Amino acid sequence: MRECSVVARSLRVLCSSLAHGLLVLPLVSLALLVGVTPRANAQNEPRNFDARVEYNQDFVSPTNLSQSRAVDTLRARIPGLAITYDPHTGVSLSLNNRTGYLTGRDTGTDALDIVLRFARANYALLGLSATDLAEYDVADSIHSKATGATHIYLRQRYRGLPVYNGQLQITVNRRGRILSVNNTCMPQVADAAKAMTPAIDAVQAVVSAADHLGLGFSAAPRLLSKGQGPQQITRLDYPNISREEIRAQLMLLPIRRGDARLVWNFQIYTLDERHVYDFTVDAVSAKVWTRFDWVSSDQYRVYPLPSESPNHSTPLPPVDGRKLVVDPADSSASPLGWHNTGSSSFTIMRGNNVHAYQDQEDNNQPPGSQPSCGSSLSCDFPISLDQPPSSYTAAAVANLFYWNNLIHDMFYKIGFDEASGNFQMSNFGLGGAGGDPVQADAQDNRDAISNPVSQAVKVFRHALAVRRAADVLPLILRSLLFEQHLLGCSVPDTQRYMAEPGGLD
Repeated sequence: MRECSVVARSLRVLCSSLAHGLLVLPLVSLALLVGVTPRANAQNEPRNFDARVEYNQDFVSPTNLSQSRAVDTLRARIPGLAITYDPHTGVSLSLNNRTGYLTGRDTGTDALDIVLRFARANYALLGLSATDLAEYDVADSIHSKATGATHIYLRQRYRGLPVYNGQLQITVNRRGRILSVNNTCMPQVADAAKAMTPAIDAVQAVVSAADHLGLGFSAAPRLLSKGQGPQQITRLDYPNISREEIRAQLMLLPIRRGDARLVWNFQIYTLDERHVYDFTVDAVSAKVWTRFDWVSSDQYRVYPLPSESPNHSTPLPPVDGRKLVVDPADSSASPLGWHNTGSSSFTIMRGNNVHAYQDQEDNNQPPGSQPSCGSSLSCDFPISLDQPPSSYTAAAVANLFYWNNLIHDMFYKIGFDEASGNFQMSNFGLGGAGGDPVQADAQDNRDAISNPVSQAVKVFRHALAVRRAADVLPLILRSLLFEQHLLGCSVPDTQRYMAEPGGLD
């Protein structure tokens, strides 16, 4: 049994003992400590599909020595450097300084110029080369009047083709300091893009997508127009499967380091108006690589962060102060959402991270009947706070499911991932053993932990190897702005974040 099994058992006890009704204070406290699927050919299959998950199951990008040296150099200058990597492409996914900034002040310079200068001086740090960013678009530039921060989004291109989700996003505060870097660009794209001429046209790609959805077709799509540029933008009419015109274009899809595929990218607006599917179809083999639904489907009526309980909501009890939270799963921490394990999908409050259910019998087993969110995954259940908790069990289970998943996703973002021994049914080939999702028992009337907050801190300090709350609280202060004295620990330089405009954004 793996080393984290003790932590897993402790967490399950914790979730069980804290699940009386809707009280979530200990989970809020924990939040303060942290700052492809199988082929789907029917409408009851998982919402999203990404063939790269299975394809890359046993693949890990090799170590990039120049990147490692660049990281070590920056860490020597910035001890609080936090960095994450893409396990399949090897790029530096995110960079930030837990206790300050990544760069010094640079007033009087345009934010875009600051971003470009940083990128060109730090190719190795990002895991990229000069060729990888030789072509780009400024996809967006968003300036916050409230904080003075500017968010720059650069879209990667190669030989006139956009790289699918290939983006470098850098945030610059009003004094020209870089706050954070997020990078999903394709490294060594010139070597990875082996095929640049399509073997199938857009019509064949759309037919392949229709077959993937199990829709069938009685006639081929009607070609409206076809462009001659590198992207070969093509307009199609296919009223049998899409209620709107289909616009297909060529792109490069990152698969893993050394492998980028030429694909047709387009959207299908389903006739039932429930889905807008974004497809990438291999322009050589007609293989469907990805299908992502742009329509948010799962929703939860809960007491969301930062509400600790019904007594901390607006309006106050007995009025229902819950909010409807739509599509809350983090795409990197829970790539299949909260109701899918990679092999099975659920309409009850069960998924890859958590299985939540009422345990009023106190037997640590789910009951024979569990509340269902329906095929649309609408976990919206009534509540009457002037009635006994047993009258709103479904609402309590939904709230517990939401909070457990939220904590999973928050901790994932700061390093408590598969390889670190987190709690998931499937680890998608990213390390660790898997098979240990959290079992969250609602309303089981137990009190196994006398001081749940301190026990929670102990459990997660072990799991995350967090030596001081000060190591992680500044990161959380940037996004949550919660109180500094949660654990009676000092937080380095938080006053600078609080006082300087743009420091938090």
